[in-house]
Amino acid sequence: MQSKAADNPLRGAELRRFYLTGWSQSCGYITRYVKSFETAAAHAYDGYLLAGGIHTVLPPLNRYESVRAVDSRDMRLEQAPAPVIELNTESEASNEWGLCGYSARRPDSDEPDFRYRYRDIAGGCHDAADTCAEYLSFDGDVAKATGQADGLRDDGLRRNNYHKYFAFHAALRDLCLWSELGIAPKSYERMRQTGGGEILKDAFGNSRGGLRTPLIDDPVCTYYNWSEFTDPKTGQTRVDFLAGHEENFSAAFLRELYHDLAHYRKLAELDADRLVADGQILAADRDDLVETAVNRAREAGLQ
Repeated sequence: MQSKAADNPLRGAELRRFYLTGWSQSCGYITRYVKSFETAAAHAYDGYLLAGGIHTVLPPLNRYESVRAVDSRDMRLEQAPAPVIELNTESEASNEWGLCGYSARRPDSDEPDFRYRYRDIAGGCHDAADTCAEYLSFDGDVAKATGQADGLRDDGLRRNNYHKYFAFHAALRDLCLWSELGIAPKSYERMRQTGGGEILKDAFGNSRGGLRTPLIDDPVCTYYNWSEFTDPKTGQTRVDFLAGHEENFSAAFLRELYHDLAHYRKLAELDADRLVADGQILAADRDDLVETAVNRAREAGLQ
């Protein structure tokens, strides 16, 4: 990428840093690449953001290894020549659906050969409405493959639409500051889990710990990282462990919790200010986050 050779399309660009990032299955390829090819003496990238990583799809280095079981040490990074931030949702963070996220994550580290931060997004799921169903709504090929007009199955439930981009913005900022200025990011509390990798829930049915927003600190619904659906081809009911759903609280319960929308806005503003001060969200995202939370409360029936 930094070559000045004539066949490099980036040869004339003034590039200071290169970052490698990916989502879902791509994280397996990034993990394999870093483990097997990047070294402190010769590495192409100045930082890595692994997001929504499905650790069980780590590609083998050799074809014959595809028949070998992948253990937790194979799935995880244990050293890297540049800073790493791993950012997951509830779908990838636990061992609940066989994705081994709890087993594969590492303790935060500031060691020179492994600068690493792990973060997970409470409330979020792998295939959220805005990043999957709505994004794929224009894709005719997906509709043909799934038999659904919106690219996903229709289960009659409100799809999990917990917005992840607030956490992404903060992670990208922190990765750049770490790589370019040597400013190590803060470590945040991870989602609380049992020893077997099952996420612990609060009284509202939402996850405890992890990265937070007013959407889950002042909830108007329960966020699930799974949903049931009927396969249009077989008619059988199955569990989709990547696309979650939401269940609103009753209007009476919302009034009991927050009284009205004006009071809810005050709570959301206080929480957003705290999160900005804590570095969990960007100051530039503060107003957007407040309006997102207030609009979600309005949709749930709070007036």
